[in-house]
Amino acid sequence: STKTNTNEQTGCFGLGSKIFLAYTDNSTIYSIVDGVKRIYNVFFNASGVPSISLMSQENTTEGNGLSVQISVKAQDFDKFQNATYRACRFYDVKPNIVGGKIDWNIEKANFSGSFWQSYHNLHQSVALMGNVAYPIDTYQLSYENQDIARKAGLVVQFNLGELEITPSRESLAYTDFTIKALNEKIELVKKDFVEKVEDQIKNSDNLLDAMKALFLLNNQW
Repeated sequence: STKTNTNEQTGCFGLGSKIFLAYTDNSTIYSIVDGVKRIYNVFFNASGVPSISLMSQENTTEGNGLSVQISVKAQDFDKFQNATYRACRFYDVKPNIVGGKIDWNIEKANFSGSFWQSYHNLHQSVALMGNVAYPIDTYQLSYENQDIARKAGLVVQFNLGELEITPSRESLAYTDFTIKALNEKIELVKKDFVEKVEDQIKNSDNLLDAMKALFLLNNQW
């Protein structure tokens, strides 16, 4: 990957551009670079090795860009929609959906700090690393942090490399390194949260708003 050492771009493992081959054995790629449009076919050859073949090339006035197109089985439409939602729901910039619709259900965080947010309707806390949300297994945390991770609906941001993940890239690998990093970050969240909720209560215009803030505190934390 060209993005291993930056948190400013999505990606880390160099698999994203080839991942469509996990679903299909044939696809079409449209590439436009500096006024030249090329169309490629990507396929598995007779030996089962991924291969690419240039099908056509022409001049164009279209802007630079890349499009990978695959055919999706009708029975998999919902799976693709749900997977896209899970993968992209915490992106700052959501992808444009053409020919369909995804309800991102964007809600405002009840409480937030510089590296974390707390959502009332998020039923499992997640660690966000490289824009990918990894569910946090509550019972892997220290006892004093389990209750908060279970109730607070936390989204905690980590820099690339701060957590270890499984070879499948689907979940966190709960090594001593990862568990230590999770506990340390949640301890910082707790300290930061106390200041945030005190400010919210003190800055409320009336007693009712202050009581609402306290009610959220008691229910989530």
